[in-house]
Amino acid sequence: MRISMKNCIGKRALAIACALACLVSCVALPAHAAQQEIPDFCKPILEAWGATNEKELQDAILTYWKDNMPKGWDKMHKDAQKPLSFAFGGTTKELIKNKKKWDVGIVSSKDVDLQKLADASVLKGVDWAPSDEYPLHQWLLPEKAQSKLPQHPLYYYAVYCYAYNPQTDEAIFIICNDKSRLNPWKTSWARQIIEKRDTEEIRALEGLRRTVDWRAYEKEELSPTPAQLVAHPQDWDWAFLRMDKENVSEALEELDAAGVLYDFSTDAYWSGRNPDWDEPKGLFSADGRMIAIPYNAIFYKTEENEMTFFVINGKSPVLSRALEFAEHYIKGYEWLSFGRLTHYSDPKRMKEVGLTRFQIGDFSILKEDVNW
Repeated sequence: MRISMKNCIGKRALAIACALACLVSCVALPAHAAQQEIPDFCKPILEAWGATNEKELQDAILTYWKDNMPKGWDKMHKDAQKPLSFAFGGTTKELIKNKKKWDVGIVSSKDVDLQKLADASVLKGVDWAPSDEYPLHQWLLPEKAQSKLPQHPLYYYAVYCYAYNPQTDEAIFIICNDKSRLNPWKTSWARQIIEKRDTEEIRALEGLRRTVDWRAYEKEELSPTPAQLVAHPQDWDWAFLRMDKENVSEALEELDAAGVLYDFSTDAYWSGRNPDWDEPKGLFSADGRMIAIPYNAIFYKTEENEMTFFVINGKSPVLSRALEFAEHYIKGYEWLSFGRLTHYSDPKRMKEVGLTRFQIGDFSILKEDVNW
């Protein structure tokens, strides 16, 4: 009798142990499976942030913003401080089916047809002019990567290219979902991810390393200062700056003393340019060199005493590309400021593509009419 009782207790203990083992296994399995679901092409992005999963990526980006925006972080809307959800990979069908479950997607052109996502109204799009940040980024991409973008005669979609492999013809895109929760900060997350790449990765894909006007993403404090440009001259080719007018001369002197500023007056286009706006055609050094180009930022220039301008690194290894981009950039802003009144799309054609209330002088133009 004692023996059978002992055996019974032993069997019961074994059963409990097995049940606990199964429970642990079942709890661990989803976490392991979730880890396995992250495609290989997503892992370099996670690794760049020291992350291995969605939660760690969210925390890393939010921590970066908090640390690098000492003033801006506290002023940000509470929703901007909340993590967005990521889709790591997936097919076109899956992304459309689960459109309410993700905000920003990291996808491969091998698996996803961006045109179908756009046609399903999943991708965030705007009908602004080509000087907006989406089209500026996309303009810099190689033709084969551009060919994978959703095509529309008017709209630009919030799609950023992280990498492109010409050998395999695969592009890795960061996309913003227009069907998930309403949140204007999705593009900030996408932009922050591609900005994490190192300088040579960006140059290899886009032809140059430019700095970004982060006010377009409601994170102005992330924009570089003159001191940062001086400290890291090898990390930029074209740089945007915005500051109070009384500080502009001092900032340019600091940059010029470092010997990095390109002299625009040596270029026929810039020396002969005569824009029809209040800003001067250039900002000059004491000895007469044109070392910066001011412009009317329109959508993002909110303070009366501010000046917005850009400079080019005269020691850039991709100087010709930087000059090419600078010309495209300034022509876009010239069109926004005054050119849209004389160079505009056919109103009938605009209505055909969906802009039913278009009037001459609006901030929209068909891509076929962009001649710069």
